[in-house]
Amino acid sequence: MTGGVTIGQAAAFAGVTVKTIRHYHKHGLTDEPRRDSSGYRRYGSADLLRLVQIRTLAAAGVPLAEIGAILDADPDRFAAALVDVERRLTDRIDDLIARRDTLRRLHPDRRLRQQAAPPVATLRRPDRQMNKPERAHPGQALRALRADGPTLAAGTLAAVAASAMLDEVRRSLIRKPD
Repeated sequence: MTGGVTIGQAAAFAGVTVKTIRHYHKHGLTDEPRRDSSGYRRYGSADLLRLVQIRTLAAAGVPLAEIGAILDADPDRFAAALVDVERRLTDRIDDLIARRDTLRRLHPDRRLRQQAAPPVATLRRPDRQMNKPERAHPGQALRALRADGPTLAAGTLAAVAASAMLDEVRRSLIRKPD
């Protein structure tokens, strides 16, 4: 039997380590897949999707203890849980902005205090080249899921991430060459 991918390939696909996948198994976030005749775990598409969903929620700050229940919930509860996750992230962002503003008030240089901060949505790492496609940020998937509410099922997180990557590729193609 050779259907599916190995744990190393699954880890690379999901953007995690093999150790992380084993940790997910240990905590019941995902079932161990079937093994082939050589004893290797073989991950199918449903397994890969579940791994991406777990990683996305974990990267958004959802505790691992809550992720299983969120992913196994019915569509209405799933959507409500994502709204709650986004609310917590927004509260955290607001808190961080308030802390930054406090620091600016302490600085004697008025230029620093008067400098407007870029909107949170436009922050980017300066070391990345704009013309290279990037992996979708988990926040993009959560914002899209909130906008579409219960119409999106748990299985669409990967599609949202792929869509975000495609948008970046499209933007890079329409830029004028140097």
